Amino acid sequence: MQLADGTKAMVTKVETSNPAIGASLETTPASQSRQQIHVTIPKGTQLPADGETLTVRTDDIEFPTLTCQIRAFSIGRAGTSRPAAT
Repeated sequence: MQLADGTKAMVTKVETSNPAIGASLETTPASQSRQQIHVTIPKGTQLPADGETLTVRTDDIEFPTLTCQIRAFSIGRAGTSRPAAT
C-alpha cells in the first residue's frame, strides 16, 4: 500500500465492527508487495444507518490504523447504483 505522501506500508491485519461481515487479507507470496483486502457481507445482513467499520492495521508508525465506513446502498434501475445518503 502506498500512502498519500508516497510512503510504502504493509497491511498487517483487517477487521470489521460486525462479526457477521468477513474481512480477509491476501498477500502475494512471491514479492510480498501486492495485497488485497476482501470484504464479504452476507445477503440479508442489516447495516445500521451509521454503517459498520472496516479497520485496516499497517506497519507504518505514522499511520498505524486506517478506518473505512461500510454503508448500505440501493441498486437502481438497469444495474446502476446510488450511494447511501450522507
